Parts: sequence; C-alpha cells; structure tokens
Amino acid sequence: MAKQEFEPSDYDVLLGTYRHAKSSEAIENRYVVFDEFPGNDFLMTFKDGVAPVVTAYLEGNEEQLPFKDYLDFVERKGNSEAQEYIKEWKGSHRFPQDYKHARKSPNPSAHSFAPLATRALIEKERLDNNWEYADLGDGCVAVRNPKEDEWTFLRPPDLSDAESVLAFDGTPNMDLWEVSLGEQIERLSLLDVDERVRCLQGVLDYQFVQTTEKWKAIQSGEGAAPPKDLAVIEGIAHKEGQTPALISSQKAIRQYEPKGLAEITETVEHYNNLKGMNKFGPERLGIVLGNPHPGDDEIEKWAALAGESAERRVVNGQKTTGKETDYGSFGNKVMHTLVHDEVFQAAMRFGREKENGEQGATVFIHTAAIPAWLPVEKQIIDEDVQSWLTEKNGMKDTIDAIRSLDGWKDTVWKSTELYDHVSTSNRNVRNRLDDLVEAGYISFEGKWGHGTPKHYTNICLEDAGCFGHVEWP
Repeated sequence: MAKQEFEPSDYDVLLGTYRHAKSSEAIENRYVVFDEFPGNDFLMTFKDGVAPVVTAYLEGNEEQLPFKDYLDFVERKGNSEAQEYIKEWKGSHRFPQDYKHARKSPNPSAHSFAPLATRALIEKERLDNNWEYADLGDGCVAVRNPKEDEWTFLRPPDLSDAESVLAFDGTPNMDLWEVSLGEQIERLSLLDVDERVRCLQGVLDYQFVQTTEKWKAIQSGEGAAPPKDLAVIEGIAHKEGQTPALISSQKAIRQYEPKGLAEITETVEHYNNLKGMNKFGPERLGIVLGNPHPGDDEIEKWAALAGESAERRVVNGQKTTGKETDYGSFGNKVMHTLVHDEVFQAAMRFGREKENGEQGATVFIHTAAIPAWLPVEKQIIDEDVQSWLTEKNGMKDTIDAIRSLDGWKDTVWKSTELYDHVSTSNRNVRNRLDDLVEAGYISFEGKWGHGTPKHYTNICLEDAGCFGHVEWP
C-alpha cells in the first residue's frame, strides 16, 4: 500500500472485535476481515444445563407451549398433542435471541437464548460418543456434554450484508472456520510448506530448537514440574548467555513463581493471553514450555459442533496418552489445531519487531507437540536435566559450603571441610561432590592424608546455576 497513490480518507476503516460481525450496521457493504480463528467468541455456554432457562421461557409462553416447566416439556414433548403445539411454535419462529423475553420475565434465569435452548431439546441427536448435537438452522448449532449436562450454543454472525469476507490464519482448520462463521470458505494458501520453511528461516530469521521428546501437557498445571522446568529455563539462559522470555500455561507459571522464576526471567506470558499480544516482539530468545492441551472435553466439544464424534481411543484397555493420544480422524485434526498449532503460534510471538537491522529469534520448544512441518533442530535433554531443588537433595547446601571456603577457586580443598557447613548428611555431601565432578564444575584430585579424604579443585563452579544443571548434546 505504501507504493500506491491513494487518499486514506477515501477508505472507511473500522477496527473492532469479532463480535462487531454481529452488527449489520458495522459490516454492511464492507470487506470484513477476521484476523485469526474466532475461537469461543461466537459461543454461549450453560455450564449447569438449560433447565432453568427453558423453565423461565415456558412460564411466559403458556399459550404457544403449554408446559409447566423444563421437566414437563422433556417428558411430554413426544406426545402427539404436544407435537402439534411444538410444530406450530417452530413454524412461527426463526429462533433469534429473544431479548424481549429476557428483559420482561420476572424469573432471574430468563435468557435471550431461551428459544434456541428450547428448540435444542427438540432437535437433539445423540452422537457416537454420547454427546448430543442439534442443528438449529441458519448455521446455529447446540451441543451437550453428557458428562456434565453442559450445553454450548454456536450462533455464527450473519455476514450476508458484507461485500466480502476474508479470514487470516497461519494454521487454519477449514472445518472449524466454516462451522464458526456458518459459511463455506475458499482456501487460498499464500505459501506451500517448503516456502513456509524458507520464509521462517531465511526471511524472518527464526531458529526453533526442540528440547524434549515428551508430550508435556501443562494447561491444567498437572504436567508442570517446577524443579526440572526451572532447571531447563536456567540451562537455556546459561547456554545462550542472555535472559529468555517464557510462554507456558497460567497454572504452570503460578507453580514456578514461588520457586524462584523471577530469578531467571520476568518476561512471562501464558497461552490464553497471546491473542493480539505483541510484547515479545523485541525478544531474541524465547522458551515455549509445555503444550496447551485443553482436555478431552474441549476437543470433543469442537468436534461435536461440527456434528462429528471424537473420543480418546483405548488401546489394550488403556486410554492413549502423550504423543500417542488419538481422538480418531476428525478429533485428531481438532487436537492439532488446539495443541500443535497453538505451540507454533506461541513460538511466533518472539522476535517480530526489527531493531537495529536485527529480527527473528531463537525459540526453544519444550514439548513434542509440534507441527510435523515445522523446521526444528533437536537438542533433546530429557535425561540430562539435574534438578538441585529436590532430586539432588543437598546440592545447594553443598555448593554454598564450597563457596564459603577461603581460596576455593584457586586452591585444593577436601570434602571434610564442608561437613560443618551443611544441613545434610556427610554421605549426601560426598554424593553431591561426585555429581559436580560428573557435570564438570569441579575436579577430583585424589585421596590422601589422615582418613584419606577426597580432594578437589575448582573448574567453573562459579558458573553453576541456582536450579540445576543441563547437559546439552
């Protein structure tokens, strides 16, 4: 556009949110652009079911639907007499949101989605995994999670007044885009896989480093392991000689913070807060720690919204886990969108801004949930991370004791000199000294003197971290 001769005032540009797409006035005769997948923006969820909502609606519509409440409706809606009322009611409604009912009803459970909820109870069908699905017309669908009686309604925007619609997404799932917008979409790929790789490496100057073969789902916080994870972050900082920025899950970060995360980095963000976020633009070193697997219910929900059944497969009596996690053909596509592609999108948050002619970033990815096409250099450290917070009990005590000795950097000292300076056992001190020798921080010089204690000299103990040691390939 910078090379074109045009008058900016000739263009009426509106910057809004996804929900502006619901306003015909905002989109009329405009070219509407959706930047990234809308996700939950067109969804309405009733976590405790729709019984109160439907009951409140029936209370104000006795003439059209002569039922006392939700239970009465569910029990009698299949009767021939009830079917006559239901047929007439359906014929007289286009099933938009009923704001008038929500405003005027004295029932506190009244909701504008009540007509949709009522129709969902009529139209619902059971999918193979026991989720329920209802096609409500005009692209609107509803699904029910049978495990929690949770209903989710998708009501796409009416885009008929728009001049044209564009959807921008670096990792698009066409099925979910079409479900979310209620429209068929033509896919136009700007780059093929080879061009994408050349762009990332040769134009945008990204280097991606995979450091684990483990799945490491951390969205729920269960996959986080602060002792080892902090050692990994510190090890990357030492290797690269600079402070890294971190992306992980909110619950994982909350576990890292009281253990000393701020000693390694204060530039931190969580997966759920990345959309529209650009604070990592100048960062040249980044870490994506763990993957944002949202749980089975979320994957099953998005599959159900598309009218598909997805369920974690069982092999030899056990649910598939880790890299072997399998939800079937459609479910796996959803999983790759919500997990693998989100890892890539997170990695792309670093190094976006060009400063002093420099751009791009080195991004360490500590999860195996990576798109298959993404060019990664593998430096796997799974078996070579030593945590000094728990796994190596007494290590911090031992290091502090060594550093308290006069001349420890330049002279020979013996193990017995440490015993009075630690709160752990003498045997544990000796074991930790062996670990420090193996890691290359100190050198074992031999045993001599009264009681033949072991003697050591320093190699680079001053470079030892606070949280652990990482042996890089």
